[in-house]
Amino acid sequence: LSAKNTVETFMDVEAIEKYAEKVNEEYVQKRLTLKIPKKIIALNTPFTQTFFEKTPLGNQELIKVRLLPPNIQPFKTGVQIYDYTVSFTTLTEKKMIGVIIEDENIAQLQHSLFEYIWNTLPNFTPGATPKLPSASP
Repeated sequence: LSAKNTVETFMDVEAIEKYAEKVNEEYVQKRLTLKIPKKIIALNTPFTQTFFEKTPLGNQELIKVRLLPPNIQPFKTGVQIYDYTVSFTTLTEKKMIGVIIEDENIAQLQHSLFEYIWNTLPNFTPGATPKLPSASP
């Protein structure tokens, strides 16, 4: 974990929990210990809502969550933007891949896109976000 400032993340919570749960738990603990803030934009799915309602978000100054509208096509790729770095990860049954790009200009573009989207979304508050119907088994 090399971030010195806020980490901005687009994430598929279900993919992280399914394929990288242990690694993510260690990362979260380290980030919280170092008091590095994180802003998360996640898919708005029943799984995501349940996850964030069951997972204590702790210090709201360190973790902020906003959910994309439910009509957004699901994705299995995560993006993390921090300092002058952008990382992309794909987590699926068939493929797990990560790419890290260290470039000030690419990071600035991704940061600007993230902030634009972030500013269009409401804050996620556990229990206050309208529930989505669960997918049928």
